[in-house]
Amino acid sequence: MIADNQRFILTSAARPSHLQDGHQMTIVYEALAPYQVEWSFKDLVEKCFTKEYEARIKKPPLTRSFLRASVNYHLRRMIKRGMVKEASPQP
Repeated sequence: MIADNQRFILTSAARPSHLQDGHQMTIVYEALAPYQVEWSFKDLVEKCFTKEYEARIKKPPLTRSFLRASVNYHLRRMIKRGMVKEASPQP
């Protein structure tokens, strides 16, 4: 699991064409916007919760632990695809 204080950033200002509106990965991607702004994993989870992530879950109710696991899964997939990277540690 990704630690709450790990920080992430988009690798490009251009939205990948394969992202589909309303999908969970797209919600996580949009929560990382704008480009060149760093977000902690904890803040990212909160942003996804406020972006109606629950409506995309097929088996409600959405718990915080399930939301964290789901955001973690999609964030790792985006890192593997080069869409997102871990931000450099703060000095």
